[in-house]
Amino acid sequence: MNNYDSISSQNRQFGFLFAVIFFLASIYIFFKVQLFASLILFLISQVFFVLTLLNSRILTTLNRLWIKLGMFLGRFVSPIMLGIIFFGFITPFALLLRIFNRDELNLRTYKKTYWHKRKSNDHTSFENQF
Repeated sequence: MNNYDSISSQNRQFGFLFAVIFFLASIYIFFKVQLFASLILFLISQVFFVLTLLNSRILTTLNRLWIKLGMFLGRFVSPIMLGIIFFGFITPFALLLRIFNRDELNLRTYKKTYWHKRKSNDHTSFENQF
């Protein structure tokens, strides 16, 4: 498969996806809002569908713009979501551990070595590991 086939298949996927999205939006708006807006979305859906079937290279520019928009939004949304996860879940969990004086990693104790002694001298556990 050469580069043209890859771009062409991406454009076809992009065109079919947007045709389906606009079609579903037209159905939703038809039942919820008004007929005229639904008709416009249906026509946009049909334009995407016909362009995808006839010549998907026309959609290359829209596809690239869509990808650039996704990358631009990813720069902002990803750090925000990671911050929400960190400050919303991990920080309260850490505060609860401090309230109950839990030290799961044994960081508060100083030892010469942090190795743990084995309770049994059974060395057969190392045989046939897989």
